[in-house]
Amino acid sequence: MLAFLLADTPINECEEDYVVVPVIGEFYCALTSLGMTAVLAFLGFRALSSRARRVALAGSSAALCSVLYHVTLTRGALFLDQFMLVALGGAMLGRPWLCFFGIAALADYRLGALAYAPTLLLGIRVLLQRVSQRSAKSTSFVAAQ
Repeated sequence: MLAFLLADTPINECEEDYVVVPVIGEFYCALTSLGMTAVLAFLGFRALSSRARRVALAGSSAALCSVLYHVTLTRGALFLDQFMLVALGGAMLGRPWLCFFGIAALADYRLGALAYAPTLLLGIRVLLQRVSQRSAKSTSFVAAQ
């Protein structure tokens, strides 16, 4: 099992491997994920509501797993990356137990994508609905005054 997790991933999707820095698989993907980790961690610690804090910190954790994957390009890191994307979707939906669907990524990365894509899309939809409802409430409150 350990040999399977440490093996190279069967996909090469982002950029040429080990070109910019010889020890980092996909340098620019790792760099952007590292930036997202920092921004989301900062937002998570500054968030006022517990739900916003959970979503931001789940996003930061998912971005950190993405850094690990893009640096190492191993199957284990790809599994963690996809698992955390499902967990992020679950946090956005207010259903963290959905992260267990991310275990499908252990069997095949395509199953992992099948698990995280709908949860992330639904999570984004729910967050956008909440934001638009709040802005509509604040607009009606200001208009009433």
